[in-house]
Amino acid sequence: MGSGSSPGLEPVHLGKGGPGELPPGVLPQPTMTRAEIAAGDHFIVRGAFDSQCDGAVRVDLLTGSLGFPIAVLQLTDGESEFEVLAPTGNDEMMITAICDIDRDGRLSPNDWLSDLVPLGSATEDRSDLLLHWMPNMDPGSMALGAPEPRSEVPSPTLEPPEPVPQ
Repeated sequence: MGSGSSPGLEPVHLGKGGPGELPPGVLPQPTMTRAEIAAGDHFIVRGAFDSQCDGAVRVDLLTGSLGFPIAVLQLTDGESEFEVLAPTGNDEMMITAICDIDRDGRLSPNDWLSDLVPLGSATEDRSDLLLHWMPNMDPGSMALGAPEPRSEVPSPTLEPPEPVPQ
């Protein structure tokens, strides 16, 4: 497997649907299929959720460099454990999940996000992950560290935040 980013991919903004943006709430598709990942060097990430989600659950394996999902796993109702194949050779991998409360296939203010768990440049199978659901988390604050509670519904972005001037 190659390392890092896929050529020709630009960061996607979840905004108003202008050039380079997905319409509000539309979730990006994964850059690789499960079959593509399985055909190359990969490892397995297994985990569970700390509580039940009353909605459709999507687990996303992300790269820090692009913020795009490398792999996506859609769970069936009632599943509380997951298993995702992850390609080796990617830096700054992270895993998160979305609980689509209204089951519309879009990220909306009522949906839940899990914490964002860093995997780094992992190459070994992991089976110790526990994702915590965080209702009322601002989707735009999906970054490492403590999430900020939602005060209003912003247009989330999938690129790293700009550094704060000192």
